[in-house]
Parts: sequence; C-alpha cells; structure tokens
Amino acid sequence: AIKSALDITTEIKNLEAYFLTIYQNKLDVRIGLHCGNAVVGELGPPKHKHSSVIGDAVNLASRIEGANKVAGTKFLISSEAYHLVKDQVIIGKQITVQIKGKQGKYKLTEVIALRNP
Repeated sequence: AIKSALDITTEIKNLEAYFLTIYQNKLDVRIGLHCGNAVVGELGPPKHKHSSVIGDAVNLASRIEGANKVAGTKFLISSEAYHLVKDQVIIGKQITVQIKGKQGKYKLTEVIALRNP
C-alpha cells in the first residue's frame, strides 16, 4: 500500500505539466492510509452491484486523507500503519490532530519515500 501510494503521488507529479497545459488546472491527490479490519463485498441491487469496503478503519483512512489539506502534505499514515513500516520509509512531517467523529488526538506521519525502493 505504501509503494502504491508513493507511485501515485509520483505519477501525478509527472502529469502536472500535462494537466496545466490541457486543462489549465493542476491535478492534486491526497492519500490517507490506516490499517485495521474492514468488510469487503458487493453492494447494491443484482444488476447494479459494485465492490465496496466499509468499516471503522476505512472511515479513519478517509479522515486521515482529509488531514493532508490542513498539514500541507500529500500522503499521511496513521501511527498504527507507521509502526508496521517505520524501518522501511523516509518520513517528513509528523502531526497530531483531532479527527472528526473520533475522540482524542491522532498522530499522523507523512511518508516521503521508501528506504530501499
């Protein structure tokens, strides 16, 4: 997940000139990553089903994604996710924020690159 998120941010940066030229606008992507339990499945009526993921971990990842705007970052991960990858990543900012809909403060870490890509 970390590698995919970093690949996405790199490709968006590579496409920046294209979007400015063609659309006179910049494409911006922010990514939030958390780990935890989730329910994966198909939702909707039989002829219009779509795959989806739901659960508290998904909601928290979404809130982390939103925290990028306040932090001025592109890719933030939760402390739980950071604990799993801390020896494999190069980090930037570390912030502590209140997450909407949650109690307490959450420590988030900006991931800039992999140590050994």
